Parts: sequence; C-alpha cells; structure tokens
Amino acid sequence: MKKLAIVVCILLLFAGVANAAQHTDSVTTSLTKTDWIKTLQLDKFDPIWGHLTSVTFQISGLVNGTCGLENLADTPTEVSVSYTATLTLLRPGGATLVSSAATCSNNYTLANPYDGVICFGEDPDINPTSYYTYTGLDVNVPLMSQMITSNFADFIGTGKMDFNVDARARSRTEASGNVALKYETNAEATATVIYEYTTTPEPGSLIALCTGLVGIAGLSFRRRK
Repeated sequence: MKKLAIVVCILLLFAGVANAAQHTDSVTTSLTKTDWIKTLQLDKFDPIWGHLTSVTFQISGLVNGTCGLENLADTPTEVSVSYTATLTLLRPGGATLVSSAATCSNNYTLANPYDGVICFGEDPDINPTSYYTYTGLDVNVPLMSQMITSNFADFIGTGKMDFNVDARARSRTEASGNVALKYETNAEATATVIYEYTTTPEPGSLIALCTGLVGIAGLSFRRRK
C-alpha cells in the first residue's frame, strides 16, 4: 500500500506540472516610399498549443532618405536638415499596439551660389552647380515591445490574422530663405508577435506513466515476497 501511495503522489505531482513555451511569428515589409499603410498577417494563437499567458507585439525597421538642396543665394549657405520616421503596428480595428520612432539629422554647406537654374538634378541636359544631392540619410527605427496579459480573444484561433503597419516620415529644414529643397524617404518595417503559454501533459502520457509506476511497484512487492 505504501508503494501505491507513492505512485499516486508522483502521478499527482506530474499532472500538476505546467511547462512554459513560446511561439513567435514575424513579417518584414518591402522598402516603400513613405507615407504608407500596409496590411500584413501574423499567426493567431491556436488553443491546442496550451494556455495563453501573454502576447507581446514588437515593431522595428529601417528608413532611408535622400535630400536635394538648391542654393538660391548669391553666397554659400548653411543648411540643417532632419526627418523623423515613425512605425506603428495597429490591431484589427485600428487601435495602436506598439510604435517606434527615430530621427536622422545632418548639417550641410551649399558652397556654390545660385547658378540661375532650378532643376533638382532631374534634367540630364543641365549640369547644375548650385544643386546638391545627399543620399544615405539612413536611420534604424529601434525595436519596441508591448506586452498584453489579458483580453486575448482577438488573438486566439487558427491560421492568420490581419494587422496594419503605418509608416510616416516628417522632415524639417533650417536655413536662410534662399534654399529650395526636396526630401525622399523609404521605409521598411518588421512586425513580430510572441505568444507565451503553458502546456500540461496529455492524458495518454499520464496513463502511461501511471502504468509504468504501478508495474515497478508491483514488481518490487513480488520480489520482497
């Protein structure tokens, strides 16, 4: 009887063990001129995996920019340019899940005075001397996370669900009044969902364990007799 009691205790302890687990799904958009909103799909949490305890959403990305500056003054001009890029992951219905932003800033000297032509470098027959193009104005939008620990209903089910990613860029220039300019910004975003959950042993596993332990206990009892 003592052996059987030990078997039952071990079985009950095993039955109460919950194992922590994690499921992650990520999607990266293509690099596209801002501003844009894109719909992407991430995994839902399948109830057969276990008991959901938290959902974490993450957003990060890359924005690259190009700036064109035309000096309209008769003397060299100092220019300060910057842009701020914001990436936002939206839940179904439009509410914000998580957002991240980054700023790129640079200072330039437009050394040549105005040459009499404003073309922003777009006319191949014109070789402007007062127009400057600056590329590689890149910024990494840092990873930001937001954890949800309740109200999981929207995220539970099978297959995929739709989320929206919003990418926006806002530029700023400080210079004299004699500068013409243009900005071009392109953004890509990576959205991630992380499901934290617990699993418990299946009934079949418990039965197999019980059978094995009872068998061991019975064998031990027979040997003692």
